[in-house]
Amino acid sequence: MRKTSWYLPACLVIVAAADVLFYRHVLGWTVGAFAVLLLLVALARGGGPHSRMGWVLSLGILGLGVAGALSVNWRVGVLSAAGLMSLVMIRRQGRGGRISRWVLRAVEFSVQTPFKPLRDLWITCKFAQRRGEHPLSVFRGVLTWGIPLVLTGFFLLLFNEANPIIHRYLRWVWDNLYDWLKDLIAIDRWFLWAVVALGVWALLRLRTISPAKSRRTIVIPMPAIQDKLTLTVIVHCLVLFNVLFAVQTIMDLVYLWAGMTLPAGMTYAQYAHRGAYPLVVAALLAGAFVFVTFSPSSPADKSPLARRLVYLWIAQNILLTFTAAWRLDLYVDFYSLSRWRVAAAFWLVLVALGLVWIIVRLVRRLPNEWLIRANALTLTAMLYAAAFVDFDFAIAWYNVRHCREINGTSEPIDLCYLHKLGPSAIPAVAWLREHAKDREIQAQAGFVQFNMQDDLRMKLKDWRGWTYLRWRINRDYPPITPPDPSRPLPQQRPEREMIPTNPERLNRLLHE
Repeated sequence: MRKTSWYLPACLVIVAAADVLFYRHVLGWTVGAFAVLLLLVALARGGGPHSRMGWVLSLGILGLGVAGALSVNWRVGVLSAAGLMSLVMIRRQGRGGRISRWVLRAVEFSVQTPFKPLRDLWITCKFAQRRGEHPLSVFRGVLTWGIPLVLTGFFLLLFNEANPIIHRYLRWVWDNLYDWLKDLIAIDRWFLWAVVALGVWALLRLRTISPAKSRRTIVIPMPAIQDKLTLTVIVHCLVLFNVLFAVQTIMDLVYLWAGMTLPAGMTYAQYAHRGAYPLVVAALLAGAFVFVTFSPSSPADKSPLARRLVYLWIAQNILLTFTAAWRLDLYVDFYSLSRWRVAAAFWLVLVALGLVWIIVRLVRRLPNEWLIRANALTLTAMLYAAAFVDFDFAIAWYNVRHCREINGTSEPIDLCYLHKLGPSAIPAVAWLREHAKDREIQAQAGFVQFNMQDDLRMKLKDWRGWTYLRWRINRDYPPITPPDPSRPLPQQRPEREMIPTNPERLNRLLHE
């Protein structure tokens, strides 16, 4: 019990820190700093990393703290939470050999987190009962101060009625504390406290499993359909799949790469956009089919014909992913860049690498466990690298450099979307204001820049909202002259649909 006596004070301190850093405040460097604070508490729980993987995770979380100081993004928070959970699981249960076991333990950790305090309270009561004490003896410390405080408050109320001076001071205290108490009982504040307290308590009180259980092998349950698919069925599926994918690939090569004229009423932008996302889904389904039917020692894995067919099919899927990326590039050239299109490009790279790992697994006859681990590490590495990139900054610069106001051929600049990107877009908007030839665009860009700089100054007024990128933009771009207040902010254009509703306009823009 002595080893765990500091858990509750540490939990309360971290909850107080979360309240100071996050409750109704601007997010900034505080996200990374809070992750480092949780790392220090997790390390203090066991006295250090204790293993090579523990050191890797600890250094990775410290790197995320640096990324959080550079710019604010959700990837820092998600990866920090996953890294902390992984670090504690390694410290308490060992690294383990299978990622399937790791995933199951992570799911168990997440499910147990909301109920961990109640479970620990029940264990404490049972422990006191085994020692011959009453179960409620665990609340003895609360009762030793609770009863005196209640009785003292009762006498204070009596003195409040009998002594006008005490009444005056109590009235002054109540008037000053009323607003603070009203803010204290806010639902969103209690929700923040509860989430942080439950998460920290679960990190500190993760249960250790026995060595025998830790060595127990967990096998990934494969779908029952694997036993029902004969080698003949699998080969027939692969033949048909290869034929269908070959038709799709030839059409992409003819229309996108060779530049063949599309059917009447269809534009290249429409053809490009309609295909990007469905092709990614098709590649994912192909990977799932191979994962299920070509497990080690399965009949399909031992058949030379089936292996040749699946190699050809995976190669076509990789080419299909590249054509999907080509379609996405065409659509971005026409409609400019956005956050969702950056996410689509990220997903395409991840899918392509996943298909490459499938080929490696088939050639080297590796288990499915290796394939899952390779894809998990690839996803983690890509997200970690992306945590150091401010995509809003890059999107704004791309859209400004490739807009019609600069090159004379692309889609007109969407200043409202740049405004939505936030202060990261200030350098790009300032450059547009200086280099645009249209005076109306210059005036609108100046209005947008002034509003974003005002928003940036408001964020930097709170010490919690500081990041390196915000500080540098505020330093390099001094406030501009306030625009005409009668000039409205540019209106946002409607969201682009999957299928353009005006093919004539799109064709006209393409040929301008």
